[in-house]
Amino acid sequence: MNPDLETAISGENEAPSHRLRWLLLILLTSILVLSSTVWYLTSSSPTTEQAKRDQTFDNQFQQIVEEYKNRPSEFTLVPDALTTITLPPPPDSDASDLVSYQVVQKQLTPEMIADIENDTIYNAFSFKGFKYGDLLNSNPYQDNRNIYQLHDEIRFLALKFNKQYQRPPLSKRLPNVQHYGTEYPAVPGNDEILPIYPSIRASEGFAVAELLTRLDNDNADFYQEMADDYARRGIMYGWYGQSDVAAARSLVDQYFTQFDKSVDISSFNSTFNNF
Repeated sequence: MNPDLETAISGENEAPSHRLRWLLLILLTSILVLSSTVWYLTSSSPTTEQAKRDQTFDNQFQQIVEEYKNRPSEFTLVPDALTTITLPPPPDSDASDLVSYQVVQKQLTPEMIADIENDTIYNAFSFKGFKYGDLLNSNPYQDNRNIYQLHDEIRFLALKFNKQYQRPPLSKRLPNVQHYGTEYPAVPGNDEILPIYPSIRASEGFAVAELLTRLDNDNADFYQEMADDYARRGIMYGWYGQSDVAAARSLVDQYFTQFDKSVDISSFNSTFNNF
């Protein structure tokens, strides 16, 4: 121990007032150290800070969910989509879906299952070497509003048919189909409506591919292949079948037929023209 501290504590050769000052200093120092430790552990530790960020994100996400849940569907790019786009009922037999599942399921790997939550349109699609999500995040909202509107219209359109047909997931329709991960609803807040027929995942993937194709037609095959692979992985996850993908393709083809007649594609260029 420090000789001066030992002397202060023992009381030898020190006036009482001097010893008291030393004891108070030691006590104050201990309190400061203890307070700093508690503050670090409870307020500034990486784990706590991450928990705070997660809570903030959850609160923001719930706010978005509530907004979407009560939001009417608005179609400004293809105004007549809800009334002019049609889909037949799902097939009565699941035989073809079983065959296609058995073929593609063999391609599913443990690595794909482990990364399933990251397998979204924002990560699965790229444009000139940049992830689709990074392109959106690198631009202010006003530059991307038409892109967000496109996604909204596809989602509300898929939701219309999801409500109409109420088809169960592939894993519920066929025996021995393993379901991995979570497929989210077509429109946040509508969790009770299964996004199966047409698959919202495949619908959005095809829509992104069609948009990127119109912005960069020289690489059309590349974007279409990404969309096909993206839709196929959903079958591997046990979410939906090939017939649900075919319905998604039909929906997007009908949508973009009208899109090409009513939309100036240059209005989408602000997000991509610097890449």
